[in-house]
Parts: sequence; C-alpha cells; structure tokens
Amino acid sequence: MEEFDTYIGHRDNATHFKSSNNLHWWSNQQDTLSYIRDIWIQYGCPGKGKGAWDGLGAMVKTKIRRDITNERCLTQSKRIRSALEVAEHLRNLFSKPNYLRKHSNMKINEIVVMYIDKDETDPNYPKFTWPTVEPKYSTFKDISKRYCFKMGGGGRVAGKRFCCFCEPCCRALQRDEGSMTTLLDIPGCRRRHLSSFQGSEQTITCTQAAGLANQKARAKALWKKLKPLLQVGRHVALQARELWSTEERRHLRPGHFWGAELGDADGKGSPIIHTFTKKNEWFTLSDGRKVRGDEGECLLLLRRYFDRVPEDLTGLTFRQWREKKGEILVVNSSELRAVQKHQANDFVLVPINPPKLRQKTSRGTGKGKSNPAPEGEVVFPSNQKWGLDPDIDRDTRKVCECT
Repeated sequence: MEEFDTYIGHRDNATHFKSSNNLHWWSNQQDTLSYIRDIWIQYGCPGKGKGAWDGLGAMVKTKIRRDITNERCLTQSKRIRSALEVAEHLRNLFSKPNYLRKHSNMKINEIVVMYIDKDETDPNYPKFTWPTVEPKYSTFKDISKRYCFKMGGGGRVAGKRFCCFCEPCCRALQRDEGSMTTLLDIPGCRRRHLSSFQGSEQTITCTQAAGLANQKARAKALWKKLKPLLQVGRHVALQARELWSTEERRHLRPGHFWGAELGDADGKGSPIIHTFTKKNEWFTLSDGRKVRGDEGECLLLLRRYFDRVPEDLTGLTFRQWREKKGEILVVNSSELRAVQKHQANDFVLVPINPPKLRQKTSRGTGKGKSNPAPEGEVVFPSNQKWGLDPDIDRDTRKVCECT
C-alpha cells in the first residue's frame, strides 16, 4: 500500500463542507492520525465554474441511481440498501482491471473507494464520533472570504484567499526547510501579495450545548455505552451533585465526581436492582426508602463509595466513605460517567500499599499434604487509600457536568 504524510482535500463551496465545525474536525485529525504531517483543505470559489470534485461526485451519484433503477447492482445481494453495499458496488465498478486499463491515459485514472464503519476501532482510521447533541463552535473570522485552509492541530486553522500551486507553495506543503516561516509566510510565493497565510491563524473552540435537555441526552447516550460493562467489583465514577462535607470543598473543580464500587444485586454479578419503564416511576428499597427514575434508567447497587482525602490537594487520593449501619447504597444510572474496563476511559482506583491476599489451606490427597487455595476477595482495612491516575481524572472530568 502506498504511504503518504500530507493530505490535500478539494471540495465545493457548500456550507456543510465549508464551516467552522468542519474545519475544527479536520484540525483535530492532524493530532489523531499520527502519520499525517500536514492537512490542507481547499474549496472552489463560487461563480468560478465547477471543479473536478463536482463532476466526480455527480457522476458517482448518477451511476448508483441508474444501476439501482436498471437492476444492475454489482453486490452479492444484487441490491443496494446500505452504505456498505454502496461501497461494494463502487469497488466492483471502479477497482477492476478493465476500468483501470481504459482510464490509464486520463488525468484522473483511478478512483479509490473507502468505507469506514462508525464503530471502527482500528486506531489507524479517523474517528467519526457523532455527538448526541450538536456542540457550539466559535466562528472562523472571514471564512466566507477564504478558500484555502491549513490545519495546525488542536483546533488551530490558518486561511488564505486563494489556492496556489507555485513551486514555493508546493515546497511549503512538503515542509521543506525554510519554505515557510514561523508566521506561516511563504517568502517565495509569486502570488504572495494576493493571498497569504501570514497572521491568519485562529483557534476554533468547541463547547457543549447548554441546557438540561441536552445534559440528559448526553447522559442517556453514555449509559448505552457503559451498561454492557457493569459487573460486580468494578470501579465507577459518578456525577457529584452536592458536597458530602466542608473538607470536600477544597477539591471542588469543574467536572467534580465521586468514586464507587459496584455491588451484586442478583447474585449473578449484575449491579442492576431495577429497570424503570415509566416516566417519574418510584421504586421502594428493602429498607423502605423510595427512589425515583425515568424510562430507560436503572437503579444500581453499590458496594462502597469513595471520596477524596483532604490531605491530598491534587484530589487523586481516595478513601472509603463510611456509610450508616444497614444503609443500602444505590445510584441512578443517569449519574454514571465512567466504568472500569471502558475502552475510552478505563476508570480504576488502585489501592495504595494493599494488604496481602490471605491464603487458606484445604486437605490434599496425599498424606498430611495441603494445597493452598485463594480465599477470594481481598479485605481492605477501614483506613485503606486508593490512588487515581491524573490522566483518568482529567478524562473523567470532561464527561462530567460543571458543578
């Protein structure tokens, strides 16, 4: 497979392509894809005629529509009903030796069809994580007057009025030494007086949409991802809605959360006590307390809570919360923010200087022999402390609401 380290994208001037949120996504791809050094996105100017991308896109859409109408689908099912079957049809059309041979003498002599599933886990592919609620993006100033954009990573984007393919600009695209200054100026460009990146770099910021309805929608989408990972004994992070004590105030920062360990509600390892099927439904616990929930939410049993020790100002050291005698610890699934073994955010509290696992002996088959067998669960002392990785703390705060 041919390797490349620079991406140049050509698109028409449609607003769903040329927008601040689109440029923000491309800028972050430069950080996500380790093999890409530079990304330039260029748009056709309105009223200046059609570009090659217009013709190719129209040709592909027309061909698919006609083949569906005339029942000439080149798929295994002989039908086109999904995006995957569209890709299968186009590969059988454009990637065959006969097509490549007929177009070998043309400027555009090959069309490569790529299909990336939304659930793709390969780190070499770009991540298409569609937000549950569309976030808010800051506006790139004078975006309507610029048609060539250079990505700087982390939301940083520079733009100039026209695209240029003179030799100095091509050398700058290849990142040749001395071809572009730190201010993004290309000294040798022959159209430098008409179009330049210099002084145009801006940072496009992305913030979550506010509002209670949007918060509930994000929590509901996160719950669908975390629910299959729930298992007794695993650590979880819970959204903090209040302060347990005045000592906790020193750790109060945006995205404040508590730690907890899941319990066994059914004797089979599941922490789910009850699944709510109605809006504003009430469930009565064995101790007489009533808990409210909405449709689709679950009531989870906890084995123990963890809160931060006041001595550690970083907020990365936890201790077990001492609940009242006989108290049943439960939480609504809408407060769940991270779970141990979650690929995106593996939330785990590591015991600091834990006690050794005790062994018990069982009689063996030999004379007077005994075989050591693990007792099972480690029993931690009441003053046991747990540590949290700073990166996990940062990632968990990102998914928690500001408190």
